[in-house]
Amino acid sequence: MEQTTLASEHFVKGLKALNADDLAVAEAQFLAALRLLPGRPSVLVNRSVVYARQNRLAEALNLADEAVRQDAGDPLFWLQKGSVELRLERFEDALASFD
Repeated sequence: MEQTTLASEHFVKGLKALNADDLAVAEAQFLAALRLLPGRPSVLVNRSVVYARQNRLAEALNLADEAVRQDAGDPLFWLQKGSVELRLERFEDALASFD
């Protein structure tokens, strides 16, 4: 099976687990997708969501930052970054992310 197809399967399984609030499975699936396609911003930002839900906010912010660096044009990446910054009480940074 092609790496991109396999990575997509892991990504979809991760999204389903995230929607079911099964954070351990979601994290494992997103990590599996990243092993096949390192640095994929959509996977990074969803892994950030997992970490934010686990209150691993520093890690969540690092992943959201990386997703924004990879694709600054995606507003969902900025939304995740700003949401984590708000939780960290980094209000000026959050405002800039939401702007």
